Amino acid sequence: MPGVVFILGVVLLVAAGMYVREGSPVISNAAFMLAGVLFVLAVLAFMGWV
Repeated sequence: MPGVVFILGVVLLVAAGMYVREGSPVISNAAFMLAGVLFVLAVLAFMGWV
């Protein structure tokens, strides 16, 4: 499960990067925030804190 969350976070970061190039800062900011939250959760899960 942590691996799935981590992969989701990476995919969201890549998608956010694409949106930045297309000029949709609102969508990209939301995607970056979601990716950040998922990344932190994945790290905590790997460390066994969740």
